Amino acid sequence: MTIYSNKDGHELEKITLSDYDDKTKLHDLFKDKGFTKYTQDEIDARRKIEELHNGKERHRLNLQDKMMNPAEHKLVMKEKMRELIEARKQFEAGLPDKMMEIEGRTKLEAV
Repeated sequence: MTIYSNKDGHELEKITLSDYDDKTKLHDLFKDKGFTKYTQDEIDARRKIEELHNGKERHRLNLQDKMMNPAEHKLVMKEKMRELIEARKQFEAGLPDKMMEIEGRTKLEAV
């Protein structure tokens, strides 16, 4: 674990957490360094917010998928995969990429 300064972001100290084999010692370390443990209510609230966010994201993706039939969805996914494979090849080859706007979607084109 690396602890950074709040003021300027420089590294204050590094601590090897694997050196702490006892849960109590680890908790004491965090307490000594100024960390505070979330209460169960805080943990529950954070989980609920995360679940709501994930649910909204799933709902958004489901709406997008419902707008196209399975054949269209398959074609779109194949095209996305092709673009990713091509981008990976260009990245591995070290070729410069030029961004080009085509039909409202960003695609990679080799220069």
